[in-house]
Amino acid sequence: MKVLVLDSGKGGKVVYKYLESMSPGIDLIYTSDEKNMPYGERSKGEIVSLTKKMVRPFKGEFAVLAPACNTISTALIETGNLRRNIVDIITPTVQVLRRQNLRHLGVISTSFTHNSGIYSRMLGAISLPSRNLARLIEEDDLDGVRKELEVLIPPLIKRRVTRLILGCTHYELIDYIIRDMYPHLELLYPGKYQAEAVLRRLDRLKGAGHGFKRK
Repeated sequence: MKVLVLDSGKGGKVVYKYLESMSPGIDLIYTSDEKNMPYGERSKGEIVSLTKKMVRPFKGEFAVLAPACNTISTALIETGNLRRNIVDIITPTVQVLRRQNLRHLGVISTSFTHNSGIYSRMLGAISLPSRNLARLIEEDDLDGVRKELEVLIPPLIKRRVTRLILGCTHYELIDYIIRDMYPHLELLYPGKYQAEAVLRRLDRLKGAGHGFKRK
């Protein structure tokens, strides 16, 4: 049984790699939409439309769809477009962090995810957006990334944030830079929580007799 992992750019590859690491031999497809990225400044309708366009060529080829993108996941949730075969990135993150009852949470994300208020509403996280960080990461502009982080992170620290949700999978690609610049921050990884949720979903499909065999 195949899993389709998608993102607007290369950020979703972190979820792909988590899945490969957690379940060697898992059958994965990866697709992205670099032509139209970043999605973070687009409307809900645009995001959902572009996502459906990405999925269309793979219709019937996958059992589980994993939108490895906080922006896409937020848009799907807010427009009622989550389907039974979709494992979004927001829901498992909220479930894990609620169980851990963590405090002093902050989140950095795209403008769309920030403006939705989804992490603030569900977890009480202090949220700040970046219009440029995902693009800078996509372009491998590490100097630009550092300059953006110097603007983005200190206001959260001033508000006593000690745990930072990386609210865009692109940001998980530069976690080593964040750790180097702000070593006292505990980083939280939605991509990891989503990958774990995808494997649980596949196990349930196996239990329902859909023929999935974990390797």
